[in-house]
Amino acid sequence: MKSTASCVFRFLEKVESLHWERYVFWQNDFNSIRTALFSIANLLHDSNENSGEAISKMARICLRPWLSGPRSFDQSLTDELDEIDKFGITSNRWGSDVMSLYVSATRSAEKLKSIENPLQKSFIEELSRIVHSGYSFSIYCRNNQLEWFKPIMQKITGGNAVDHMFVHTVAQYRKMEPVEFLFRVGPLKTSGYSCTPDAFISAPRFKNLIQFVWCGCNDDSDFGFDPSSPSSSEENALGHRIRKNFRLHKIGKNENEEINRIEIPDEFQKSGVESGAMPAWLVTLPSNQGILYRPRQQVLSFEINTGRFERRTPFETLQPGMFIIQTDFESVDLGGSMKAGDYARAWKEKLKHEHKIDTDGFEKKLVDKGLILRKLPDSIKRWYSCVESILPAPGEMKHFDILINTLHECGLNSEVTNKSLSDEWKNLAWKEIKQARGEAISEGFQEVEMIEEQIQIILSQQHEKIIEDAKKENIFRLQISENNGLCGEIKFYQILSIEDGYLIPDEKLNAIQELNTIETWRD
Repeated sequence: MKSTASCVFRFLEKVESLHWERYVFWQNDFNSIRTALFSIANLLHDSNENSGEAISKMARICLRPWLSGPRSFDQSLTDELDEIDKFGITSNRWGSDVMSLYVSATRSAEKLKSIENPLQKSFIEELSRIVHSGYSFSIYCRNNQLEWFKPIMQKITGGNAVDHMFVHTVAQYRKMEPVEFLFRVGPLKTSGYSCTPDAFISAPRFKNLIQFVWCGCNDDSDFGFDPSSPSSSEENALGHRIRKNFRLHKIGKNENEEINRIEIPDEFQKSGVESGAMPAWLVTLPSNQGILYRPRQQVLSFEINTGRFERRTPFETLQPGMFIIQTDFESVDLGGSMKAGDYARAWKEKLKHEHKIDTDGFEKKLVDKGLILRKLPDSIKRWYSCVESILPAPGEMKHFDILINTLHECGLNSEVTNKSLSDEWKNLAWKEIKQARGEAISEGFQEVEMIEEQIQIILSQQHEKIIEDAKKENIFRLQISENNGLCGEIKFYQILSIEDGYLIPDEKLNAIQELNTIETWRD
């Protein structure tokens, strides 16, 4: 139910002071993990290798979810640290400093498995007190954080964890009914991963704010700043009308312990925006995934209520509950073919041979050299799937360079071709790919309407099956028969939520990614 302006003003008229309880938590082993990962991120931030940059980014964002929710210290923390190791951090290639920092982090994570998370414990105690006292309340959190909050709510309320107890966006906060208590885990930031509405302070819809944060996670100094208020009213909400009563509680801090004298990093501090980044909207999908679109971008989607397939724009006509449609073609037959040249045939045959005789070992070699793709095994198979065609092939020159150098180490120049594998050979092989790709794009512009038309025909033919699947699953696939001229599948993903506030380069658009990765582009 949308809260009216009259309702809000009547509520505020009765509020003489805003009570703000801020609980700050210290835990030595958790702090050790944070400082270790922060140091790894800084040491590898300027690495010239892709894998070094990937490790830096993963280390920087690894703990953000742990700092934003009441999670248990369990195996999942160790598992998330292991994800960083997939980029080769334990291979000793980055030096003893990085290696020792990572080992220290994993050891501390193992210790935490036998320890209760003090933030989670305090959150449960305070929430239980409010619920059992019968006070009205809301919890402000990200939509993808519900998996940590809902089980706690269900346990406290006896299974009554309904959606109106949670607020996820500024728009929802504006519609929120005034409550006695508002809970927040994480710092109050004006932008970025921990972005929170300034209205928390400038226009509160609650009497009491209870905030839980880990040490080092500081609120923005200008959070809730109201330029219309006199400078003397900095400690007040709504100018002089409502006084802000602030209380700070420090839990677990011991000044005599060495770890507490180390400067604790602020993982929510923005690290800058990539060059060429432009605004984007996030469409969140099941399984902690999401996809980024440009504002007003036309997105092929399906609405189960009307049964219509249309191109819709995020937030305006594309809404939660609908399904986005992703196409994944193994091949497109439009009446023509592109035969492989000498270079493509040489490296594709060698790639196919090496990948089949030692799949895991060959993929590890590529990753160690910096060829890091989200679905690298699938990409490799796709590259050599058609030896007699120049395409498909790596999309970037740096990836192609790594691939060819690795194949050269495996004997490409002696086993497949008599030509010397020089830089000139690689340049000519890449030129062959670029020319083939240019021809394909040129033909694609002419044939794009034909492909769109064919997709619409397939969707219409499978209309009843799509509706049936959409009623049962939030993710499902529709296989495309080769008889249609398109070989592959059409994927459907139900939309959970849509929000703006991201800045990303063009190459990151339209690709389904993990939400934790996407959060690195939050403005």
